[in-house]
Amino acid sequence: MYMNEQFKGYIEEYGGKHGPLLYFRERVPNGADLVPPMEIANLQDLVNRQIDRGIAGGVKTACRELGVNKFIARTSLKGFGDFDGLVDAMPTMRDFPVHLLDNPSYPGGVADSLMDECENPRLRRYAEKEGIKFDPANVTVSFSPQFDYPLSTITEHPNRPKITMVDVYKPLVDRGDTYEELNESVTGTMNYEGALPMRENESHFSSSRLENAMMIRRIVEEAGVLDHEDMAYQYEGASRKDKPDWLLQIRAFAPRRIADFTLGGYDPCIEEFGGRIMGITPKEGISLPHLQVEERDEAVRFEEHNPSLLYFLSLYPWGATPKLKLTEQLQNIRGYALPSKPALSHQNTRFAQACLRCDYGFVELGDSPRSFLFKLGDTLRIISDGITRVIERV
Repeated sequence: MYMNEQFKGYIEEYGGKHGPLLYFRERVPNGADLVPPMEIANLQDLVNRQIDRGIAGGVKTACRELGVNKFIARTSLKGFGDFDGLVDAMPTMRDFPVHLLDNPSYPGGVADSLMDECENPRLRRYAEKEGIKFDPANVTVSFSPQFDYPLSTITEHPNRPKITMVDVYKPLVDRGDTYEELNESVTGTMNYEGALPMRENESHFSSSRLENAMMIRRIVEEAGVLDHEDMAYQYEGASRKDKPDWLLQIRAFAPRRIADFTLGGYDPCIEEFGGRIMGITPKEGISLPHLQVEERDEAVRFEEHNPSLLYFLSLYPWGATPKLKLTEQLQNIRGYALPSKPALSHQNTRFAQACLRCDYGFVELGDSPRSFLFKLGDTLRIISDGITRVIERV
């Protein structure tokens, strides 16, 4: 898989989350207008108070220039760990009022708290299960303005090169164990000239807002630093008026795979708002036992009791709302369906990736996934060409 060597070097030095952002800000023409300013340091150095890079002053200046009154602290693992994986696993702390930076040592106190989270044995075990060597000494931390605009997730479809899936969210609010509900979600086609939303009846979801989000993919692709032929990528952004969304993260989503057959007919990605099908199977399909649950931890327990059994997970929508836990790492899932919540949030992305990074896997997100017609314990045969699907009881 091709990757620009300089871009790769930034990831190795600053981490899978911070490296791409800093590369675009420093090396790509007009990149400073795409990536918001940030202060980056080695977490361990900040904990040890070995550095004083004017972090507090730099973040205060950035917040003032952008008209933002809060800042966020995010962590990243040097190397490709949180570029290729670790979805919603690396610690983040948010909602800090900017006035706290009047104390120049305040970032050090934040770093202490982040280090405590990085030393959580569950995070190390999570990384190990993904084949990633995790060492808190290799973690970087960034401090940057926190945006309260609608947020966006832009995901390249792994089986359909001309389809980009765009989700626009309300600002993220942490309320105990739940995130604020998704505002709107859509799938549009990417043609570099304009994006066509499937529904345009919400003020947060005009065609111009969709296009501003879609432009993140266009800008990254035109920079020529990544291989878009073999890998589909996902981007996170923050909306702003009359400009491309701020770029907040780039991650590898799933390998691109094109089916060697076609089912033809109904295409929910185009014909139905929010319908999303991803993943391919052989022409004869794959057969999987059906697990239908209301909460994610039920699937975790199922894997604990059936450690070598591959299966299809149908999750009820309320089960996808709580924040992800480090224990919710499904390694044997090969099919995933969720009704009513088609957005590729962190919660859906983690499980979708688990399916799509295998040779054969299937994901259906939307109003009425077909797997919900069947019962817990049924064996399902799934045939998918990445556009539509056939699901039947064996």
